[in-house]
Amino acid sequence: MASRLYAWLDSRLKLAPLEETLLNEPIPGGASWIYVFGSATLFLFVLQAVTGMFLAGYNAPTPDDAYDSVQYIEQQVSFGWFVRGLHHWGASGMVIAVGLHMLQVFLYGAFKPPREMMWMVGVVLFLLVMAFAFTGYLLPWDQTAYWATQVGINMVGTVPLVGDFFLRVMRGGETLGALTLSRFFAVHVLFLPALIVSGILLHLFILRRVGPAGPWDEHKAAAVSEPFHPRQVFMDAIVMVCVFLVLVFLATFVPFPLADKANPSDTSFVPIPEWYFLF
Repeated sequence: MASRLYAWLDSRLKLAPLEETLLNEPIPGGASWIYVFGSATLFLFVLQAVTGMFLAGYNAPTPDDAYDSVQYIEQQVSFGWFVRGLHHWGASGMVIAVGLHMLQVFLYGAFKPPREMMWMVGVVLFLLVMAFAFTGYLLPWDQTAYWATQVGINMVGTVPLVGDFFLRVMRGGETLGALTLSRFFAVHVLFLPALIVSGILLHLFILRRVGPAGPWDEHKAAAVSEPFHPRQVFMDAIVMVCVFLVLVFLATFVPFPLADKANPSDTSFVPIPEWYFLF
């Protein structure tokens, strides 16, 4: 049945060249567990997109309603706490996966000619991931989110020459308020997804044009080669399943409670940002 369906689709969509490009491209040095971080990052992005769409359906990006809408997701929506937990821990997982992927690329010298453009696009994607995390942090509108974002925006304001301009653009005015929350929501759910999807497609296009770099041992890379399918696909799938199970465990047993509702007049509150912003 499956083969008949594939033959029907192939006769109309010409899938054979696509299959050749995606699954049969040779990997210098052969399949390896060290190459799984790119696929893990892509999986986590898809998971963030899916969970984010469900959360956006209930989130009300206004100072009066944002906090209550998140509480409603946590307490009233069926499995809302679970979806929010997956989204929260998935953000940390995506930062880790991107970092490990970039470290692997750097150690294997995959940023050298002819792959400089792929590395530069990857760096931009990393910055977009951090922007995702920063803009999403404000959306629950609790004390931690409000004051941590206030600190982050003030840091942007210290940039020479353009700092004041970016500070006003991010806040939408002189103070952090309703327009700030609205802008962060729009950037988080509209602008950044469009940019990161475009970046991922460009990243994959360049990868398919220049090919994977393989291990740093040039003799090993030249001596051994095997297609992406089936071994590398199997390794990537195993890692994706493991990552998902870890996130399910964290979402189920390590809840992420809200602080009190944001209070701009409470200047005594000391915010603690997420671990990936501590530096």
